[in-house]
Amino acid sequence: MVFPAMTTYDGTMKSRESTPMILIVCLMGAGLSPSGVAQEGNDSEVIADIRGTTISRGELEGAVGEELHQLNLDSLRFSALQKRRKYDLLEKQLKSMMSEQLFRLEAEE
Repeated sequence: MVFPAMTTYDGTMKSRESTPMILIVCLMGAGLSPSGVAQEGNDSEVIADIRGTTISRGELEGAVGEELHQLNLDSLRFSALQKRRKYDLLEKQLKSMMSEQLFRLEAEE
């Protein structure tokens, strides 16, 4: 059984595996969290009003900022891990199918 050293599929998978991590680094470098990108501009939204004293979304999120940041990072890591597992499964199946095909071709010779 002979496998090619580096197929186009292998190169594409390596590129796709690094894409989620690159996105995480870029967002962190810009000082943005993934949820912060979607909710930017909503910091002044009033979440609670207690006898004239308000609590804004910005104050609320600021109070648990580190925990929210960690939660977002954990979510991104999990998503990247799931994508990696998906491509690992596809790669494994591709190698199996290629091996079967090579075996059939060798048997025909």
